[in-house]
Formats: sequence, structure tokens, C-alpha cells
Amino acid sequence: MEKILPTNVEERKQLFNYGLFILFYNLFTFVIVLLIGRLLGEIKFIILLMTLYIPVRIIIGGYHCKRVTTCLMMFSLIIAITIIFYKINLKNLLF
Repeated sequence: MEKILPTNVEERKQLFNYGLFILFYNLFTFVIVLLIGRLLGEIKFIILLMTLYIPVRIIIGGYHCKRVTTCLMMFSLIIAITIIFYKINLKNLLF
């Protein structure tokens, strides 16, 4: 572990701050997604979707936005569209 961590105290502080930012950003994103699910009346679906979507997104990777706010808006839009398609039962419309 000592080989991975920076030896400089300032670099360790920056690393720690970055870790906290990522943790709170992900929690905030999850709360936003839960609120979208609640507003659209699909809380069970959104929990199932997030359970399946997060691991796939981690493994596959994907597009990275330049700003955090853009990332949050795009992710929220993707989730909202997914719920809307689920609610109108897109499968029956296509076939």
C-alpha cells in the first residue's frame, strides 16, 4: 500500500479530497435518480435498473463529460428516458 500512496502530504490531501468528492458525488447522483424514479412512480424499477446498470457501466466504460454537471444531467436524462420507455411499454409499440 505504501508503494501506491504518494509520499508528499499535500498529494495525499488532494487524493483524499478527490476520493471524498467522488463518494459524495455518487451518493448525490443516486439520490437524484431515486427522486426521478419516485416522481415517475417507478421506484422498484429504478432500484432494479441501478442494480444492473452500475456494474455494466463500470465494466464497459463509456462517454465521459467534461464537466460534472453535464454528467449528472446526461445520466438523469438517460434514466428518465429509460423509465418513460418502460412505462409506455416500448416492446408493444415496436412489435
